[in-house]
Amino acid sequence: MAKLVGKMAAVAITLLILDMGQAVALTKCPVALIAYRAHCQGFLILNDGRKYLGEFKSNEFDGKGTLTWPDGRKYVGDFVQGKHAGQGTMTFPDGKEYIGAWRNNKTHGKGILTMPDGTKHDGVWKDDKFLHP
Repeated sequence: MAKLVGKMAAVAITLLILDMGQAVALTKCPVALIAYRAHCQGFLILNDGRKYLGEFKSNEFDGKGTLTWPDGRKYVGDFVQGKHAGQGTMTFPDGKEYIGAWRNNKTHGKGILTMPDGTKHDGVWKDDKFLHP
């Protein structure tokens, strides 16, 4: 039974990675809770309840990945040294969605914030602040 559950989990993780639209050629990360994740792909549940599925480098989120929070927030996109960096999409429980550029976990560069009522803020962002269209 344990082998079947392990195989089902591996299949689910593989399907989720494929669903992220990535051509992944990384090795599978170690499963142990205290394992070092050098350069691999895997799944991790953090102590605060966040869940990460994606690429690791030097034991940090690095590359393509998905990070979800217990409150319903979800980020899908690029990570560099554990932070949102590059292109990504953040969805919020209230219906807001930001699609665009990130740097150091902040909206930074070209992006579009869509509000729950459909209002859009399309333009340039810096440090989580909308600068101009």
